Amino acid sequence: MKRRISTILGLAVLCLFAEAQAVPSTVSFTGRLSTSTGPVSGSVTVTFKLFDLAMNGTEQWSETRSLTATSTGLVYADLGAMTTLDSSVLDNSPLYLEIHIGAEILTPRLPLQSVPYAIRSEVANTAETLGTIAPGDVVTTVNASGGISANRSGNTVTLTGTTVTGNAPISVAGGTVGLVTCGANQIYKMVGGSWACAADADTNTTYSAAANGGLSLVGTAFGLTTCTNGQVLKATATAGQWQCATDNNDNTTYSATANGGLSFNGTQIGLTTCTIGQVLKSTGAGTWGCAADNDTGGDITGITTNSGSGLDGGCTTGTCTLSIDPTDFNGSVPAVSVFSNTLVNSTSATTFTTLSSASITTPSAGYVVAMYDGMFRANSLSSTNTTVFYVVGLTTSSTADPNPAVILGATYGGQATEYARSSTTNVFPVAAGTTTIYARGRVNQTGDNADMYNHNLSLFFIPN
Repeated sequence: MKRRISTILGLAVLCLFAEAQAVPSTVSFTGRLSTSTGPVSGSVTVTFKLFDLAMNGTEQWSETRSLTATSTGLVYADLGAMTTLDSSVLDNSPLYLEIHIGAEILTPRLPLQSVPYAIRSEVANTAETLGTIAPGDVVTTVNASGGISANRSGNTVTLTGTTVTGNAPISVAGGTVGLVTCGANQIYKMVGGSWACAADADTNTTYSAAANGGLSLVGTAFGLTTCTNGQVLKATATAGQWQCATDNNDNTTYSATANGGLSFNGTQIGLTTCTIGQVLKSTGAGTWGCAADNDTGGDITGITTNSGSGLDGGCTTGTCTLSIDPTDFNGSVPAVSVFSNTLVNSTSATTFTTLSSASITTPSAGYVVAMYDGMFRANSLSSTNTTVFYVVGLTTSSTADPNPAVILGATYGGQATEYARSSTTNVFPVAAGTTTIYARGRVNQTGDNADMYNHNLSLFFIPN
């Protein structure tokens, strides 16, 4: 059976006294609990909860109490007696009271009226801030001493100072404190137990120059001890004593290391003296000696050319004449040139055909440079502006297609015969032994009278 509760007195603050007392931290609740059949009496478990919204929302506070309902259904409770209810909960934000009777939740929630927020007024006893001033920064006590008195009237504090006077050498005039004025170059001196202006005679101090201290005192002027011309002040064997002495630097002895390349003569240091034309040469680790300047890798006194050097001529005296020997550029291996007039035409050369070949024997590893030159011809082409393409390349294989290859085109422009010429060069790394180079070509067209002829192939060797 659904229960309901009706608030008879609503929510009211307890313990309002006529005289000023601390604000209570509990809120009184009175209500009548009943069902459809009449009032509920006896023991009941009631849970009170505060939320920030009328529905759903977040719980802000709760307290469960065991209460006894009267015969008319009245129940009484001091909210906050079990769980603290203070300004952290009652912070001026809207709150709604939800009541549970056992496991049953009564609806709707009751809005909290303004009266309980008197708990918040307790904060006024210790104000959080005064404008932007924190409580700890508010001056509540002013102490005065040293001739200063403090008097407060309301929120005003008045400081009153006593009259200040000064005794020499202190003077006070118009609130300004300073030293008593003396005459030019005078100072304050204690005279007969009091201060007074007086001349700065400094009659209390006597200065003297320590014996053998390196200093002299003449009247009031200090200076170094006077020595004769050319002398210096030297420390004596006695610590802290100085005396005039000759600057002969007799504390240091210099000598030249044997075979070190240096000589020492009195105070002069120089290189070891050698005879005319000689030089200093290292004779071992850290030692030097005079020796003839034979400079075996120096001036050219003659030129001799070797076979295969690429140069001819030379001399042993006088003016030398040198000339280039072209036969030496291939490392003493004669160049090879082959001429071939193999005729390759368009009916037989649509695939690569060997045009010419040449062999060269090399004594060591190196490179063979192959150069090819040939003639191409187109006869009686079927129509004008017809182009015949020729492809030629160098390879070390008699069957492989050359790569790279040179492509050349001959265009028929109405003449009976069109000619073209092409050349190509390639470099092949070789080992010692015999190498054969092949010039291979083809006509890249059929059906017309075109051919390749007059093939020149030259080889020469460059050693590593």
